Amino acid sequence: MLSRRDEVDGELMGGPDDGLSPQELLDRAVAQVAGNMSAPGLVGLYVKISGEAADPGHPAHDYFVQRYRRLRRQAAWLLGALFERATPPLGHDPDAVAQQLIALVDGLRTQWLLDPDQVDMRAAVITFLKQLGPVSKC
Repeated sequence: MLSRRDEVDGELMGGPDDGLSPQELLDRAVAQVAGNMSAPGLVGLYVKISGEAADPGHPAHDYFVQRYRRLRRQAAWLLGALFERATPPLGHDPDAVAQQLIALVDGLRTQWLLDPDQVDMRAAVITFLKQLGPVSKC
């Protein structure tokens, strides 16, 4: 089920081979975070299974290891491209910021599930991105 979700999200997100600019890809990623707020059941399933999959014996362990590796690689590429295009270029480490962004989104999912009226995942991600400098026009 989660693999299928990744396929659908991947189709919605696109990538550098689709001719989308880094800014367009970032806008789609932020929209995806906002879209998660309309799917509490799926977000809850993801949070539950991803936590359980930390156990190396869990059947979804390898899936999540590979998923996070892919997400970190894609996010680092995207952020690196945005950092280079800024004027002046930003000196952030794209790998470190990608890891931070993914951790932020994962933590926000849990907080939002627990207290949805108090947690706006989209706004929190935009605030994080704006703190990096002129990276996002979201």
